[in-house]
Order: sequence, then structure tokens, then C-alpha cells
Amino acid sequence: MRSKLREGVSACALFGALVMAAQAHASEAEQQSGVAAVADQGADTVQEIIVTARHREENLQDTPIAITALSSADLENKGYTQLSDIAAATPSLTFNGSAPLSGNPAAASVFLRGIGQLDFTSTTDPGVGIYIDGVYVARSVGAILDLVDLERIEVLKGPQGALFGRNTIGGAINIVSRAPSKTLGGKASLTLGSDDRRGFQASVDIPVSDTFFTQFSGFGTWRDGYVSTGTPGFRLGNDNKLSGRAQFLWEPSGVFSARLAVDGTRIRENGSPNVPLQVEGISFYGNTGGFKSIYNNIILAANGCRNAAIVNQTTACYGNAWETHDPYKTNSTYPAYADTDVWGAALTLDWRFGDVNLKSISAYRELSSAFASDVDGTPYNLLTSDNRIDQHQVSQEFQLNGTSFADRLKWQVGLYYFDERAVDFTVPGGPIVTVDRRGKRTPVAG
Repeated sequence: MRSKLREGVSACALFGALVMAAQAHASEAEQQSGVAAVADQGADTVQEIIVTARHREENLQDTPIAITALSSADLENKGYTQLSDIAAATPSLTFNGSAPLSGNPAAASVFLRGIGQLDFTSTTDPGVGIYIDGVYVARSVGAILDLVDLERIEVLKGPQGALFGRNTIGGAINIVSRAPSKTLGGKASLTLGSDDRRGFQASVDIPVSDTFFTQFSGFGTWRDGYVSTGTPGFRLGNDNKLSGRAQFLWEPSGVFSARLAVDGTRIRENGSPNVPLQVEGISFYGNTGGFKSIYNNIILAANGCRNAAIVNQTTACYGNAWETHDPYKTNSTYPAYADTDVWGAALTLDWRFGDVNLKSISAYRELSSAFASDVDGTPYNLLTSDNRIDQHQVSQEFQLNGTSFADRLKWQVGLYYFDERAVDFTVPGGPIVTVDRRGKRTPVAG
């Protein structure tokens, strides 16, 4: 035993000596050719990722928050073009492009770790806050943003009320756009695909002087719908979106900068591609019920559809005889559409006084959206709705942060003001009243 133990110790000592010699040799080689050594280690080195999840620039590894950070290169390599795409690369994030029953493909439904909000109306706040360069996007409608000229996206998981406000009980999605470059340049891309898909992205940086820089970006996508309806030639799920952004950066000195950003989006689409998985009509009759049209109930009653034995056997009734068993087809005939116009402007002023940084963010955003949906899957307009949302918001934020005691203390204080005004009305149940794309309500005879 002693002999074997001595052999083991000797072997370990010899191995340790060889390792130390190899390390010394490698160290000497690195000193002789430092650049080459760094290049050789590049594949094994963790890239430093800077985030602003706590309103200050920090290394991701040093930030005590569960964060998924996606750089501009990540977004481009994965082919992500709109904000909802990031769910595929973010654990515990569910990001649907259309809130249930809204029929609007621009109505975000976001959940982080199971916490979020399905309701798209103006009377409910999102459970996961979305921020563009520090500006809160208050409504879920119009929150499906295009990813053009971004520096990164940070998904902060868990409640973020301390720094992002009460509307972040599930988390926050922090979008950081790329600042205008100080050199002249630009890029553009074109996308072609099935269903007559066409799209483009373009941006250009134009420095005006040594202290004033500008950036202009544009995004557009068009595609035919892929879900046929009971109306010949009318398809759901199409794309028709155009957006743009302009940024102006003034840096008169190394301690002050002013950045103005203006963005706008215009959407004109046929509505979300809703296809019912099951149609069950008997529950629509009686003294209770949710959305239902008195007009159509009279017709269905005249067809004998109160009889449970036949309600699901004939298309004269609202029942499973209308099921298409096809994920790309519905028998709905109501003219579903989704029109959304959203724009905003933000002015960010940044002062640096040694270890202290003061930032002011002044912003205005405006939303106008009209949309209609038909989810009953039949020509009977029993589960239809027309919606109109007009909203605008004004916000002002001051952030003051710094370090003290030789960087041993990091501190931050702030002040935030937010004012929102919204008009929201919904007409459920079908053809008693219809609302056109201009919000005009028209009674229907019958």
C-alpha cells in the first residue's frame, strides 16, 4: 500500500511539474506574442455584453437580474423582424402577435414566467412592460414593433417595479435602438417569399458635422393572406405594414448629448387568421350567453335550431356542421380588418459630471386603431366584434445615478411623470351595429 501510495504521489508530482512547465512555456510565448495569444483564446473567452437593465451601463455578468440579452447581430442572424419573434430565443417568454378575440395582429399578448395579460382593452395594463429607449409603451395594441437598427433587446424577468414602474409585475422588455453613427454609411435588404411576400429594410447614417449626426431607417412588409374565409377572395393573415424612424444626435462636448427620435408605423391588414377548432351551437340558446346576436338567434330559432338533436347536424344551424377540419380555412363571413397608426417622439438629454450622470427623457406617443374580428367560424355573426381605440400619452423622466466611495457605493434616484388619455369602445355581437374603418357606427336593418 505504501509503495503504491508513493507511486501515486510521485505521478501526481510529475504531472504537476509538467503542467507548471507547460504553463510557464505558454506564459513566455504569450509575452513574446501577446496579440497572437489573445487571438488564440478568442474562442474560449466570454464576450462582454453591456446592458442598461438598471438604468446604467453594466456588464451582463455583474447585473443581479435574470436577463436574456439579444444583440443586433443575434437578431439579424436569427432572421427576426418584429418584436414577437424574440420569444423563440428567450426562455419563459410567450409573445403572441394577436391577443385572443381581438382579431388585431398588432395587439401584443406577452407573458413572462406565466405572468402577463390577455386583455387588449385600454382599461387593463400589460403585465409585461415594453420600453423603447426608456419610453413606456402603455397599450398592448400597437406594441408589435419592427426590429430595425437596434443595438440590443433586453428581456428582464421577474417584477421590475423598483426601476420600471408598477406595470412590470411579470418583467420588462427593454429595446435599445442604435445611435446615429459618426461616419457616413448604410445598409439595405430585400425579402421575397411565398404568398407573394415582399419586404425591405433600409437605414442610412448621415453625419452633418463633427457634432451633429442623423440616422434614417425604414421597414416594409407585404404578403397575401393564407386563411380563406366564407367570402370568396378574402383571406386572413396577410401583411401590409410600413414603418420608419428618424434620429438626430447632437454632441457639442464630451459631457453632454441630446438625442431626438421620431418613429411611426402604419398597418392596413385583413385581421388575424382565426380558425375555430370546434363549433358547438347548443350553448348559444337559452336565457344566458355571452356575445350573441339577437338578429341571428331569431333566424336560427326559425330553422328549428333549438332542437339539440339536429343543431349540430345541419348548416342551417350554428353547430359543428360548419367545422372545416382545415387549419387554413374558416366559414366566417364578417369583414374582419385591422388598421393601426402609431407614432411617437422622444427627446433624451444626457449630462455627465465626473462620476454622476443625469438623464432626462421627454416623450409623446399616439395610437389610433380600428379592428374587427369574427371567431365563430360561420356566416352567423354570433362571435363578432368591432373595436376602436384612440390613445395618447405624455411622459417625463429624470434619472440621476453615480458612484461614491471609490466605486464601493452605486446609487440612483429618479422622478417620473406619466399621463395617458384613451377612448375605447367595442361593439359585440354582430349585425345590430357595425363600425367601419373610420369609426362610424351604422345600424343594420333586421
